[in-house]
Amino acid sequence: MNNHYHILIETPDANLNKAMQHFGGRLAKQINKTLNADGSLFRDRYKALLIDSDRYLMQVSRYIHLNPVEAGLTQKPEHYKWSSYQAYLGISDKIDTHFIDTKKILSYLKNNEDYQYFVNQGVDKEIKGFYSKKKKPSIIGSKEFIKDHQ
Repeated sequence: MNNHYHILIETPDANLNKAMQHFGGRLAKQINKTLNADGSLFRDRYKALLIDSDRYLMQVSRYIHLNPVEAGLTQKPEHYKWSSYQAYLGISDKIDTHFIDTKKILSYLKNNEDYQYFVNQGVDKEIKGFYSKKKKPSIIGSKEFIKDHQ
């Protein structure tokens, strides 16, 4: 994306802030070095969502993979250079996928083709509505899940 990125991360520990600080710092250094620039790369702090994995993990994954298509950056999600979608389809010969773990998402389905079919169905209304909000809540899930984690 031109002005943001999406990463779907599962962590058993409450250490995401440190990981994102490290990732953001490394990314900023690399981009500044490439552009012979200096200073901040990001305007805001990262925004993390707690996701009810039973119902919403697949939906968020699909949203992320279709985001470049929705933004008009590509016609097909598998053609977007900066996406992990190719790894989910098992055609990742063009990108480095050693850090991408597709097992959790694909475990909900029979095979890669089922995931491609799922993604091609498009983002559902509930997820579109969630991501279209100016101020997004920090939790996405069922009412019970949200209540339990607030």
